[in-house]
Amino acid sequence: MKTRRFLNFPPLASWACLGLIMASPLALQAQEPAKTPAANAAPAGKSADKPAVAKPDPAPQGKTAAAEPAKKEGDAPKKEDKKDEAKPAEPALHKVKKGEFELKVTLDGVFESAGQTPISLSPEAWSDLTIVSVVDHGTEVKKGDVLVKFETKDLAEQIADLEKSQPLAELNLKLARQELETLEKTTPLSLDSARRTKMETEQDFAYYEDTGRPMDEKDAHEDLKRIEQSLSYAQEELDQLEKMYQADELTEETEEIILKRARNDVAYYKWILEQTKARSERSLNTMIPREHAARQRGV
Repeated sequence: MKTRRFLNFPPLASWACLGLIMASPLALQAQEPAKTPAANAAPAGKSADKPAVAKPDPAPQGKTAAAEPAKKEGDAPKKEDKKDEAKPAEPALHKVKKGEFELKVTLDGVFESAGQTPISLSPEAWSDLTIVSVVDHGTEVKKGDVLVKFETKDLAEQIADLEKSQPLAELNLKLARQELETLEKTTPLSLDSARRTKMETEQDFAYYEDTGRPMDEKDAHEDLKRIEQSLSYAQEELDQLEKMYQADELTEETEEIILKRARNDVAYYKWILEQTKARSERSLNTMIPREHAARQRGV
């Protein structure tokens, strides 16, 4: 943008006037015709120190030039040379009029507004924005004008994907609300059931700890003891029968049958005793402690 400005510089005008005044006498002196030696020579009776004043000469120039050779021709050139060497002729006076100089200056520049408003864009959900175009600095704009254009292809695709997924999201939201309503109705019932279950579990655990476990342990011991006693009875009966039959030295079929039955009972009770010992050890060392821990965790 080019702007023309008209400026007044009073100090510069004064210096220019002074330069013109000083240069004028030299120009005028160069333009005046050369005077004859007789015209430049001063009369003998006048002092050389008095400054010469230029006066208008009414006589024609040709007559003056003709009259001058009538004077002493031998002395005129010498006097003229001396006068020229002594002092140059005074310049003519010019009247200077006071006024203003008008200077025209052409400058290149731009106008900048005193009040500026910064413009920024800080999106919350999309940060990948590429500037396509922007208005030039200093452009005059009005309300509604586009200042900056961005590359929105990726953003448009993202918006399209969101619009496509919107119906599914709305359906999921509807289902979630229905589930929430159901939970609001069933949760109190579930809490009541859980409270009852917890109370029953605590009661069962207290009973098991006070009664059930001691009974299980005692039952394991009693089973083992009963089998041991049965084996002892069978062994004792077998021993008595063998002694009695050996003393009589009798061998009858009935006696053989009785002895065989007694021996079988002893063998059976031995086997039962072995099994009972194994079950008793497992119950006392594993099953009963495990059940106790499970009931305790459920409390």
